Amino acid sequence: MTLLLSAAPMLVVHAEEAEDGSPVVITLDPGHGGKKSADGSTGTGTAAAEKFGGKNELFYTMSISAYCKERLEQYQNVEVYLTRENNEDCPGLVERADMAKAHGSDALISIHSNSASNASAKGAEIIIAIDVSNSMLAEDYSPNRLERAKLAISRLVDKLREDRIGLIVFAGNSFVQLPITTDYVSAKMFLNSISTESVPVQGTAIGDAINTAMRSFSAQSEKSRAIIVITDGENHEDDPVAAAAQAAELGVRVFAVGVGSPEGKPIPMDGELLKDKDGEIVVTRLDEKVLQEMAQAGNGVYVRAGTSEFGLNPIIENIKRMEDEMYSSIVFEEFDEQFMYFLGIALVFFVIEMLVGDRKSRKHLFKR
Repeated sequence: MTLLLSAAPMLVVHAEEAEDGSPVVITLDPGHGGKKSADGSTGTGTAAAEKFGGKNELFYTMSISAYCKERLEQYQNVEVYLTRENNEDCPGLVERADMAKAHGSDALISIHSNSASNASAKGAEIIIAIDVSNSMLAEDYSPNRLERAKLAISRLVDKLREDRIGLIVFAGNSFVQLPITTDYVSAKMFLNSISTESVPVQGTAIGDAINTAMRSFSAQSEKSRAIIVITDGENHEDDPVAAAAQAAELGVRVFAVGVGSPEGKPIPMDGELLKDKDGEIVVTRLDEKVLQEMAQAGNGVYVRAGTSEFGLNPIIENIKRMEDEMYSSIVFEEFDEQFMYFLGIALVFFVIEMLVGDRKSRKHLFKR
């Protein structure tokens, strides 16, 4: 990170073209906005504006994004788009994700600088690990398992107040979709972008997802921490029960929401039903046994998702009964603007190098 901070403004960058000659495409999302979004969220970032000279977060995120766009466009074979061009016109969360998809972006980076009106808050830290394997496309829920789970999480986020939330996506392995945060606007935006293509390796590595979640909690939280795993339970990769037990030993409770039915459903893909190597239609079934054992080992509870009540509400009520924890919120102070730009720009370049550098059709993004 230090090297990137000092070297980023001076790098001579050449983005290697993909085999089809297409450029690297980046969409930058200046967090917050000046008006109520189409989806009903505001995200104006005004909590500390009056306290700190009337400059709220949207001012800084817009400035950082505009500068990063200007710098990135000086690189060869790089295209950069912004989700908003000013502090007045603010698209909704779904619109922002759709913009990135429409541009064929290799990465969508949302830039936020969040604030709190007081120096402390209390609540739990909750990380939701959501299964994005192909089996989540089964249609025993409307429209399918994955979309029904996303809807339930979105409704849950609407009810959160002082809790922190993070998102993990997993299939054959797992990744952090959203680091732990109280920024519910970003949470819903990143939730919307989740699909079965979020993880390139197929499978259902529940244990790996739990381990990734354990590494994602903030350092100051040691008591009120919980992991909610949403999956059909067809684990073929590792030992989720052992992972949950290890989490419980460290004071983290592991809950499970089972999605699907024991009878099973076929998996629609590309207009057809998924078949195995022998040409037989694949039927994905809910494995409640492993999820019950995992929740028990993780000192949590197991809930089977229903068509009307998905199962997150009773789990959250259980978590709320956990001892409330006081944690310090990062208070947005009126630092020198150059520091804000410097840090924000460095983070953008770092994320771009990490995310886009792994694009299969490219060998390297940054080349000296």
